[in-house]
Amino acid sequence: LGEYTVLEHVIFRTLQCPLIDKIVLATTTAPEDDEIETIGKKWNIEIFRGAKEPLTRFWEVATFYKASHIIRIKADCPAIDPKVVDLAVKAHLSSQADYTTNTLKRTYPVGYDVEILSFKALRWLYENSLHPVEREHITLKLEKFTSLKTYHLLSQENLNHLRLTIDYPEDYELMQLLFKHLYSKNYLFGLEEVKRFFLAKESRVLSNLFLLYKAFKKAKKKHI
Repeated sequence: LGEYTVLEHVIFRTLQCPLIDKIVLATTTAPEDDEIETIGKKWNIEIFRGAKEPLTRFWEVATFYKASHIIRIKADCPAIDPKVVDLAVKAHLSSQADYTTNTLKRTYPVGYDVEILSFKALRWLYENSLHPVEREHITLKLEKFTSLKTYHLLSQENLNHLRLTIDYPEDYELMQLLFKHLYSKNYLFGLEEVKRFFLAKESRVLSNLFLLYKAFKKAKKKHI
């Protein structure tokens, strides 16, 4: 995306969050992830290489750094807004929640995902997530099977129809257009600029085309 990789945009934006004490780039020990370590060193952040399974690796990071709270930010969200992350941190601490998220009752765009866990919540997940899918998606079990205190971070405006993540080629094309229009004006563009961008006729058409593509893919799977 422009002069940086998707991961570098995530790192740069996370570095702008003043309420985060330490940023750790967590990856596996597999040789193919050496490039991820190289990127982390370039940006002078902590790098942790551990288990291939995401939940175990998350647990390894938390125990190694003796973290009391752990923020999960995904590497495929290059437009993540630092202001949203800081809002989540403040809400998590003031509410004394074990799990704070803006993903379960989604009002923020897909790709603005922030999850914060207390060490207690992460320990519960590590000990109780037994299915491989639960250990792959880390917080999946918290959605339905725990009484731990959860705080839902909500936007003042429902923007859950917007996609700012990269899962499909169409996502990347839309992200390229977003960065082309916004990055040169403000390399740390946030939610307000994104909203104005999607109100433009050109981006609205692209968004609708992607939604049609997703519906087609979903319908196709049902018939397989």
